[in-house]
Amino acid sequence: EMECLTELAKEAVIKLGDLVVDSTVKHYKYLTQHKKITSNLEEEYKKLKRIKETLEIRVNIEKRKGYEIAPEVQKWLSEVTSIEIKLQKLLSDENKANKNKKFFGGKCPDFALNYSLGKQGTKSTEDITSLKEEEKKFKDLSYPNAALTLKDIFIKDIKSLMSRKLLITEVIEKLKDDEVKMISICGMGGVGKTTLVKELIKSIEISKLFDDVVMTVVSQNINYEKIQTEIAELLGIESKKDSPQGRAMQLFARLSKANRVLIVFDDVWDILDFELIGIPFREHEKSCKILFTSRDENVCLAMGSKVNYQVPVLFEEEAWYLFREMAGKVVDRRDINPIAREIAKECGGLPLAIVTVGRALSNEGKSAWTDALNQLKKSSSFSHVGKSVHPRIELSLKFLNSNVHQFFLMLCGLFPEDFDIPIEGLLNHAMGLRLFEDITSSWEARDRVDTLVVDLKRKFLLLDSNVKGCVKMHDIVREVVLSIANQNAEDRFMVQYNFKWIKKEKLDNINALSLILDDTKELENDFECTTLKLLQVRAQETKPIFWPEHFFKGMCALKVLSMQNLCIPKLPSLSQVSGNLNTLQVEYCDVGDISIIGKELIHLEVLSFAHSNIKELPIEIGNLSILKLLDLICCNDLNVISDNVFIRLTKLEELYLRMSNFPWKNNDAAIKELKKISHKLMVIEMKVRGDANFLKELDFNNLQKFWIYVDPYTRLHRSLFLELKVLNLCAMDYQSICNTLVLLQLVNKCEMLSIRKVINMKNVTTKLLHDRQNKYLKYLKVDSCPNLEYLIDGSISQIHTLELNNLKNLKEICHSSHHHEVERLMTEFSDLVELELRDLPSFTGFNNATILNELNQVSKLLFLVVV
Repeated sequence: EMECLTELAKEAVIKLGDLVVDSTVKHYKYLTQHKKITSNLEEEYKKLKRIKETLEIRVNIEKRKGYEIAPEVQKWLSEVTSIEIKLQKLLSDENKANKNKKFFGGKCPDFALNYSLGKQGTKSTEDITSLKEEEKKFKDLSYPNAALTLKDIFIKDIKSLMSRKLLITEVIEKLKDDEVKMISICGMGGVGKTTLVKELIKSIEISKLFDDVVMTVVSQNINYEKIQTEIAELLGIESKKDSPQGRAMQLFARLSKANRVLIVFDDVWDILDFELIGIPFREHEKSCKILFTSRDENVCLAMGSKVNYQVPVLFEEEAWYLFREMAGKVVDRRDINPIAREIAKECGGLPLAIVTVGRALSNEGKSAWTDALNQLKKSSSFSHVGKSVHPRIELSLKFLNSNVHQFFLMLCGLFPEDFDIPIEGLLNHAMGLRLFEDITSSWEARDRVDTLVVDLKRKFLLLDSNVKGCVKMHDIVREVVLSIANQNAEDRFMVQYNFKWIKKEKLDNINALSLILDDTKELENDFECTTLKLLQVRAQETKPIFWPEHFFKGMCALKVLSMQNLCIPKLPSLSQVSGNLNTLQVEYCDVGDISIIGKELIHLEVLSFAHSNIKELPIEIGNLSILKLLDLICCNDLNVISDNVFIRLTKLEELYLRMSNFPWKNNDAAIKELKKISHKLMVIEMKVRGDANFLKELDFNNLQKFWIYVDPYTRLHRSLFLELKVLNLCAMDYQSICNTLVLLQLVNKCEMLSIRKVINMKNVTTKLLHDRQNKYLKYLKVDSCPNLEYLIDGSISQIHTLELNNLKNLKEICHSSHHHEVERLMTEFSDLVELELRDLPSFTGFNNATILNELNQVSKLLFLVVV
């Protein structure tokens, strides 16, 4: 046993000795061979770097496809980056060791530094070897993203997909580069350039990359005044210059002083003159950067853009997910899914085509899907992706609910590109053309137009506008609609930008013509078109237009005549069109005598002088016995409404009388006649300044829509509340309001009620909003009513916006001495979304409680202002 133990001890000592020797040798190598170790490390790192660069190229390719990079690959790249940082320090220390080879006066080498370098180098070499081996084991670099969910992406017209997000990221990185002054984003129409830029701007504003970001739409016909005005407004510049040169100097001065401004020119078709606009792009390049979107990259290159991005069509999987989102769950059916996938492919990845075709087929059966696929395949002869847009939009038009939808879109196409198309104008056109055969009432026609607009917006053939009461139409949709209209032998439509270039042979069988005048000052006398039913004439700038006496000769079929932004000292004879003309719009015009209208156009049903400078509504207008709509909005020069006009307009349904300074007290006959026809009106807009006692005898019981301002001041802008029933009461006595039956009728019908400077009113709801009669009120604004002590003791349960301002004696909103009654009144604010409380020195809360605690339990409050 003793011999066995001795033998084991000897083996252990030998093993321990080997370990000590090995360890000593290894540490000795750290000390003496650090240069060799470092040199070997550099060689191994070079190999790793080549592997990394190759991998990064492959990763970028996968990213462009919209794929997600595998986590282990991302982790590997991150670890390589960490090693690179360590190596930089290590090599720096090596250089230091070479320069300072000895210390203690040159008598002794720096053993500690040499040892450290050798040890670190060995460890780093082992790490590199491990990473190289790990890279060989990668099976997949990436994988497709999960199915896209667009509920938080596809909001209004802002859409974002992975390929677009990657492009946005690249553009933002370039915008950070001080050397890059101009960037262009190019692609075919409908590919989503504008949408991408809007998403880009949103990201830029969140990150605060620029102090100011402004965007202006250029379009085919460059309007420098519009561009200057839009840029100035967005930069907060109050333009005081009338000339283009003056505005340019203002912009130049502002932009030259700026630090970080991004100017986006959307839909550029031709070279822009930056000097004419006022953009400092040479001497002061650092003051601002420029970004274009265009269908023509050559235009951007000609303007000096060095960084140009092309917006591609969507990748197949992206396109499918977008198509599925638009078409809905029907594509999951076994019999439709294969057809749907083929149709999605046939759309060529174009977002506009995908959206419109998907929407068009969303509620259709298998036969419709099969027919759609067959049609798309037949039109595949359009090899270029740009040429494939039209048949796909045509397909979405085919699946519209009726021919009325198509014709309505053609009416929208008569307006210029990127135009804010007024829905009221579309209504007037539709009524004049008898588009709705089963409708005779203007109010019913209004409902039908609103329904059409909503339906067409849902199909993405019309778009939301930033201007209230307007819609927009995508350029590609407009091109297709007008192309179809020109092919239709019965309903040919034409838009002409310059009258003098129009060819007479083109006018054959034209039913609708839109003339957009630029430098034309004289219209031709021999202009004839016997088939014309709608003529729309609009000038780019207000200037005198000479109307030949017989300009309308031969237009015997004309039903709608719209003239805007023209100077017409004398209206030409309209006797040639008197038999059929139903709608006449003379808007934003400088116009002289209008009595000829009442003499010759006795069949008119719609007549508008909105924003024109007529001074008198002559007695001849009373001859229009079947007139249904009369629009005098913003005819601020109007002083006289002749006797015996209103009383003879027995079919009138809609009357618009909002004029800033109309002297009602000097037009007693008009007031008396208005009283006699008021019970027939469905829509009215009027502004009363001064004595409003005449309102007492009006009967507005049949009103469906109204904007009525009893207000000596101008406070409300109609466009803000275009869809609402609005009543504005100002500078009145509370008892007088309560004693006026017509005002009580309107109070209990209105959706927006503004009460300002009303005296002797202790609360709002006791008489004005009593017995739960008002079921429509959404906005309530009370301002500067000195006697108001509390707001409600009744019901306003549907209200969602409440503004209280400058109410010195207001103590409470809900008034009751019983706790359970207060709780009931508090529930009346369950739909409250916006609350503004300003200058309320006596205010204690809803009922002597903390306002936020009270509202937190009962409301959906999103916006609160307390000042």
